[in-house]
Amino acid sequence: MKKRYKVLIFLLAVIAFFVVVTYSGLLSAGSYPYSQTYKFSVSKDSLVNAIKKFKKIDTLYNPPKEVGLIDGLDENGNFYNCWVYYPKQDEIVFFVILGDNDNAESSSIWLIRINKGLILGHWSTINDDIGRSENLRQKRLFRTQILDKLKLRYKDDGNNAFVFWK
Repeated sequence: MKKRYKVLIFLLAVIAFFVVVTYSGLLSAGSYPYSQTYKFSVSKDSLVNAIKKFKKIDTLYNPPKEVGLIDGLDENGNFYNCWVYYPKQDEIVFFVILGDNDNAESSSIWLIRINKGLILGHWSTINDDIGRSENLRQKRLFRTQILDKLKLRYKDDGNNAFVFWK
């Protein structure tokens, strides 16, 4: 009888471990496992050009020059790194644009981090470091302030980390 309880407790512990690891994002793959993904039916170049045009027309969204954040390809040429500034909230938002290797007419924006203020180093990772209500507010703000203004159809594709409660 004691042996059964030990086996049962062991099995429950193993199951609990896998549930915690899976749903906490520890098994998430990729460079930005907690990112919120927005899918577009346009090429990566078209999406990058839409962001450039948006930031050229509405210059308030450009981070101040003294911060030193300049949009461009990462060192591997995979991600197009972008930063936008919300002047009212005094926040800098970091996101990347990635093309779909399987479909040239498909790309995505990954919302990654938010920095409070203009002094860098106060970054909070979306879907990880922020509480639920603030996380939802940040995603809503990103959609209304940035994505909707691009005038491109997109789909909120969630996140890669099974962080369904945020």
